[in-house]
Amino acid sequence: MKTEKQMYQWIKENVALTLDRFTPADAAAWLEIAEEETRLFFKLGTHAPSLRRKRMKQPQPKSQKELMAFLLEFRIKVQMISDGYQNLPPVPLFEWGDKRFYMCEAFTQVQLLASERGGNA
Repeated sequence: MKTEKQMYQWIKENVALTLDRFTPADAAAWLEIAEEETRLFFKLGTHAPSLRRKRMKQPQPKSQKELMAFLLEFRIKVQMISDGYQNLPPVPLFEWGDKRFYMCEAFTQVQLLASERGGNA
C-alpha cells in the first residue's frame, strides 16, 4: 500500500488527470485505501478537488455535502477502472461529473448492475 505522503504527492502530480487516463494500477491503490483505510480515502479524496480548483483558479467546494457527493462519485470512478470498464470519457477525475460521464455507456452499465434487478433487465 502506498503511504499517505505518497498519495498526496500522487494527487499533486495528477490533479488535472482525466478519467480516461486513470490507470488500473492507480485505481487499485485508491481502491485499497477506500476498502482498508476509509478515513484516509475521505481525507485524500476531499483534498484532491480542492487542490484542483485552486490550480484552476475556481471557487472552492462550498460545503461538506458537496465534498461527500464528490467522494461518492469518485469511488464509482475508481471502481469502474478497477472493474475494467472501457471507453470512459475524458472528464476530470477530481471534479464532479458532467453529462459526458453520466451518459457514457460504462456509467449506464453500472446503473443497471446496481439497480434492484441486479442487471437482470
